[in-house]
Amino acid sequence: VDLAKHPITSNDAYDAECAYSPDGKWIIFSSRRSGDMELYVMRPDGGGVVQLTHESGYDGGPFFSPDGKRIVWRTDRQKENNLQVHVADLVFDKDENITVITNDRQITTDADGEVNWGPYWHPDGKHIIYASSKLGHTNYELFLMRDDGTRKTRVTFTAGPDVLPVFS
Repeated sequence: VDLAKHPITSNDAYDAECAYSPDGKWIIFSSRRSGDMELYVMRPDGGGVVQLTHESGYDGGPFFSPDGKRIVWRTDRQKENNLQVHVADLVFDKDENITVITNDRQITTDADGEVNWGPYWHPDGKHIIYASSKLGHTNYELFLMRDDGTRKTRVTFTAGPDVLPVFS
């Protein structure tokens, strides 16, 4: 199937912010199809859709870990417009279908009004890089931290916004 000519979703909801799993078998994405912005996975042909998050708030910007067993995303479920980074483990059934997430944990705990977004896995699968407004909304800087939220290290030191980090 030529996906450039055939949509893989067909609904009136907002479906966006998607990424492939490292093995190419899954796409993780954000959608408003439930009424709230939640995370979903599906096969590259659009089949096998599973809703992963079910809490009120904007869940978005998800990425698979390098080993394909965990995810990282940002959410404002604690307080609107106060984006925090979360990680969770994926649960697979005997046929290797993703069924749910478990061990969902918030790994940033910044002050009210601070925004953390664009989290992305380091290739070692043990660190996450993300952008933060910790120094102001006109000067987002990049931070690297362990996947448990410890050992946060500032990575960029320039004026202006540094955002949407990824590793190649």
